[in-house]
Parts: sequence; structure tokens; C-alpha cells
Amino acid sequence: MTGELYEQARWPVFRALGIHADSVMAQAIRYARDLNHRYGVTSVQDASSTEQLLRVMGQLDAADELQLHVAAHLVWREESFGMAGLDALNHMIEHHEDYASDHVDTRFVKFWLDGSPIPPYWTHSCIHDDGTVDEENLLIPQDEMNAAMVRFDAAGLMVKVHCGGEGAIRRALDAVEHARSVNGPHGPRHELAHCCLVHKDDFERFAALRVGAEMSPAVWHLPEHGVSHLYEFDSVARAGAEMTFGTDWSIADSPNLFPALQGAIEHGDQSIDLERGLAAMTINGAHAVGQSNKRGTIEVGKDADFIVIDRNLFDIPTGSIGETRVLRTVFGGRTVYEAEI
Repeated sequence: MTGELYEQARWPVFRALGIHADSVMAQAIRYARDLNHRYGVTSVQDASSTEQLLRVMGQLDAADELQLHVAAHLVWREESFGMAGLDALNHMIEHHEDYASDHVDTRFVKFWLDGSPIPPYWTHSCIHDDGTVDEENLLIPQDEMNAAMVRFDAAGLMVKVHCGGEGAIRRALDAVEHARSVNGPHGPRHELAHCCLVHKDDFERFAALRVGAEMSPAVWHLPEHGVSHLYEFDSVARAGAEMTFGTDWSIADSPNLFPALQGAIEHGDQSIDLERGLAAMTINGAHAVGQSNKRGTIEVGKDADFIVIDRNLFDIPTGSIGETRVLRTVFGGRTVYEAEI
């Protein structure tokens, strides 16, 4: 007995911990903003936005200090990450527009469907050798998830589902399929987070259901994490799924995606080419948050968000892509980061 709590057992403890002052939250947001700018990031997804975070981000945005596009995911049915009770979480989702600002988009909901495929707990939902899903590690009953997916889909909200294992991937796709059958096929694009384990029978369902495959955390290139056998980039891409890379910072040490880009290109039989890797970091990410008409490529009429780097990625050995330095980050036409040379 260690006394350690994990998964839903943490909920009462997290809620009893209290929160930092708004000034501390603002300091943390500024730190995250500056670090993202250093690595050329101008648009982020926050996968578990609390009421305090949304409120303080709104204040910073009003003062022209946020300088990031934020897709803020409101937490459904998970009290520890949401730092609120179930009634309060549901109220936030119902009134999501109240938390939006110029650069904070709150049309997103986050589900946690299972745990993680990492030791010592192995709390992810797998698919057994006989083809059945490990239901024991699923955190949401299927009927309840189906009903929630239908409700949020009908409201035009984009749902991101945490899926640590291939069993969770299948059940999440089942929920989206149910929503498409009820609401029609033209609802919002939804997304499955992590996608490090996907059963071969489910790859083609992503494109068919208009579900994005978010590959995260971006640690597949780091030997100490022992996940080099996971993340089937090529299989996802060949199935026609729209793939994005996510750092899942602070699981990854920094928001720097260039080492992860190199790792995806050097991933053995599951490697992808540079063009697909760059798309996963740019235009596909814009599609994922419904903003591809404004971001993701440099085109007339789109937001002037772009970076200047120290090398042409198409003219260098793959092995040096991870060493890429950002020289300048431009957000909304203004330089927000400039490297010392």
C-alpha cells in the first residue's frame, strides 16, 4: 500500500487543493506564451480549461497580452482536470460563449475515456486477442458517451476524446458514428487525442467519420519513454485520416515540435515524409479547430501568423531537422519573438 491515488480516485483530493491567485495564473500564462513563441507556436489547444484559466486568459486577451490563438476545451464529467464539480462543469459547457474572447475559442469539449498505456498502472483500454474491448478501463459508459456526443455535436461543439488505448479509440469512434447517424454526417469535426495505439480495423473509420487523429504526446523520438513501437504515422496517413501533432506539454519537456517532426520522419516502417509532417503541424491543426480559412498556411486574406527559421527544411539532412531554431515569430502581423543572434 502506497497511499497513491490515480484516475477517478483523485477527484476529491484535487478539488480540495484549492487554486492559485489570479495573478499567479496570469504569470503562468505569460510564461507559456513566451515559451511557445520561442518555438514558433502561435496557436494552441488547451485540453482542460478551468473557469479560472478562461477568466484570466480573457483578461489578458482584452489587454492585448495573450498573443496566442487558444482552442479552449471545456471539461465534461472529469472533476480533477476541470477543477470543479459536475454541475459547474456542465454549466460552463452550456454557457461556453460567456468565456470566449477575440483569441480564445470555447467551442470545444474534452472527454477522458481511459487512462494511459504507461507503467506501472497500464490504465488504458486495450483490444483483447479475441477482438473484444477491455471495458474495465473505460471511464464512461457507452450509452452515456453516445448521448453526450449527440448533444454536443448537435450544438456545434467539437469534442476531443482522450484515448490511451486502442479499445478507447474504437469506443470513441463508435460514439461519433452514433452521433452522425442521429444528427447527420455534416456536424462538427471531432478529434481523438493521443492515437498512439490504433487497431488495424479502425484506421479507415477516422476519415469516414471526419474524425481527426491527434498524435501526442510528442515523445516518440525519445528513447527514455520507450514508445518507439507506438504511433503508426504512416498507417494513419495512408488511411486518409487528418493527422495532427501535439506536444501534450508538459508531458513533453517543451512545446518545441521540430525534434518530434524529425522523429516522425525517422520512425521506421511507420515514417512519413516531410510534407505530411509539416501539414500535421500547420494546416491540419487549423482544420482541427475549425480555423483553416484563417490560419495554417500563408495566403492572402489569412491571419499574418508565421515564423522565420534558420534553415530550409527541404534542403538539409533529415537528421538535422530537430536542431531547427526559430529566428522570429510573428502573430497578427507583429513580431512577438526574435532570437538573439
